[in-house]
Amino acid sequence: MEMYFFNRKAMTKFVRSICPATEFKAEDLLAGITPVLKRLFLARIANRVVEWNLKPVPIYRSCKILKGPPFIDFDFKDYVKRYLSKNSYASRTSEFVKEMQKWEQKCRKLDERRCMHGHDFLEIVALICSKIKAAAEVKSANLVGAMLRCAVGEADLRSEGMFQQLVKRYRVK
Repeated sequence: MEMYFFNRKAMTKFVRSICPATEFKAEDLLAGITPVLKRLFLARIANRVVEWNLKPVPIYRSCKILKGPPFIDFDFKDYVKRYLSKNSYASRTSEFVKEMQKWEQKCRKLDERRCMHGHDFLEIVALICSKIKAAAEVKSANLVGAMLRCAVGEADLRSEGMFQQLVKRYRVK
């Protein structure tokens, strides 16, 4: 659901509401966080495929938030190391990375929003907001999600290809 907000229009409304005087554009924010979101998604999918049931680790410990583009400097090697170590799978890192690479190939054919996880998106936006505009107190992924839901109208949803497919799939006859 959260990935419906991963678009220029919704993010522009969001950025203007929390940081009206900011110089950056929503497009820059989306472009900056896209590679990170895709990598996190690959880690999630690899975990599911290998069926290790790994417990998540905080994203913020493997990144540095910047006030301008690309907004996030993410150390993915550190993230994977912490992810696997926490769950006692550090010795199987190469197997995990190989699985991620396999899925990276498969994901290249999909809409990029289908290769990201909505909760990661909200968490990263909350991290960035807390750095850019600490006084706004937008530090919670739940708050970011609520604010973004206000930025998307019914017409916006109806124009989304993902939403149209969902409606067709579950249309009551």
